[in-house]
Amino acid sequence: MVRHWKLFVVLGCLGMDSAHAQGELRSLTGGPGDKAGAAMAYLGDATGDGQADLVFGRSGSGWVDVYSPATGQVQARFGWDPAQGAGQSVGGADVDANGRADVIVGLPEASQGFVRFGRVVVHRITDGAILHDLWGANPDDRFGHAVAGVGDLNADGHEDFVVGAPGGPRLGIASGYAKVYSGRDSSQLYHFAAPAFVERFGHSVAAAGDMDLDGVPDIAVGSHSQLLGQIRVFSGATGFPIFHRWSEAPGDGFGFAMAGVGDTNGDGFDDLAVGAPEWPENGDPVGAVSVFSGRDFGSLWTEVGTAVNGQLGFSVAGVGDVNANGYPDLAVGSPGERGGTVRIFEGFSHGDALYTANGTIDDDFGYAVCAAGDANSDGYMDVAVGAPETGIITDEGAIHILECNRYVLDATPEVASFQDTVTLTFRGHPNFFYAYFLESVNGVPFSQLVFTDRFALSGMRVHSLDVGFDLLGVTFVSSFFTRNLDGKLVKSNSERISLLLPN
Repeated sequence: MVRHWKLFVVLGCLGMDSAHAQGELRSLTGGPGDKAGAAMAYLGDATGDGQADLVFGRSGSGWVDVYSPATGQVQARFGWDPAQGAGQSVGGADVDANGRADVIVGLPEASQGFVRFGRVVVHRITDGAILHDLWGANPDDRFGHAVAGVGDLNADGHEDFVVGAPGGPRLGIASGYAKVYSGRDSSQLYHFAAPAFVERFGHSVAAAGDMDLDGVPDIAVGSHSQLLGQIRVFSGATGFPIFHRWSEAPGDGFGFAMAGVGDTNGDGFDDLAVGAPEWPENGDPVGAVSVFSGRDFGSLWTEVGTAVNGQLGFSVAGVGDVNANGYPDLAVGSPGERGGTVRIFEGFSHGDALYTANGTIDDDFGYAVCAAGDANSDGYMDVAVGAPETGIITDEGAIHILECNRYVLDATPEVASFQDTVTLTFRGHPNFFYAYFLESVNGVPFSQLVFTDRFALSGMRVHSLDVGFDLLGVTFVSSFFTRNLDGKLVKSNSERISLLLPN
């Protein structure tokens, strides 16, 4: 007698109150005029509580806050005059070698008398003490427009930092420059002048990781030119340039944002992501992001935006391994895409979008992005997003902590006493689409789309599959999708599941 097995798949979604596709753990909204989330940077555990922290700026009020994504609490706050540009650029580096990051604050509009030079201060978090205080060299340098910690370049035990000054003059033109300073005593380690024909060099700066495998972190500096943009990577050991690349189209914004993203392709070399938020497609500016190899500096992949004036690549950040596949991933902001959009791209798979999150109208969601650590202790890295225009009239701004856990499978088969039944339980998120493809039955290829549906807010879907013969084993592929604002389904994740059923 032939037994007919029925395969029941029960799908459940995590119970979360979220407006974003992959789940929002928590958010913080600023006060009137704060413009919270204008700048963000990851700090690691900066307060010694065992949880990762980040720093974000409120460019409207001048406050700079240290924030715990795990608890939602502001851990420390530093106040500066917003007229000095406070809150527009922030970073972190352990300059005092106490094992915890200190906060770097850029003040690109800071003046001496009536002349604007720009300024950078470094605060210790525990007591607010100013550890370093630096000024630009020339009027209108915009010194501090961009800041970043770059690791310990000179092996003195203190992490160093880089400052961009895109207004620095050369022959009367704002050509720009960047300087690297010692975390120990703020002495200048390197000065990177703008290459010929490059404007606003130092608009972006980033820790590039060890791209040349000499054991010393390297430094990336980018420009923002109406003509051709350029990025350069400099050796942290020598200060000499080891890599440069020009933009592909005039005015594409190439180099507007950059981030070291780690070794995305497993070749042992750290890679670099570069945003070009005005990249043209069919004559329209849509934006793009590219990842470049640390091995040979060739392009690993480029993702081009789809929304006109969406500004894909306006912000980029390495966010760690959000899907636990062993390779680092990256977050990319498109604040001009309606209310703003952030996409989490899988570093290893040439730009597959793992997650897509959307803001609301005029939020500028994605204006800034950074890693948030494992904010909910589920084993997966999470992501922080700044939306400084939140609040249509009052511009409070907001930061959002987005959960980016992979979909966890509990595939233990159970056989009920009254019928042969296998129950599978998945954890997902509201409004995700999913599809199941039956790949093989009893070892025989069996390519068939079984069912598609969408996770409901209630979190339960039950499907019954009767294959019509004695079922000993089954393999199927589950895929999860998000739908972006253009209505396109974007694959988020896939898993292959094989089951040997009991006799």
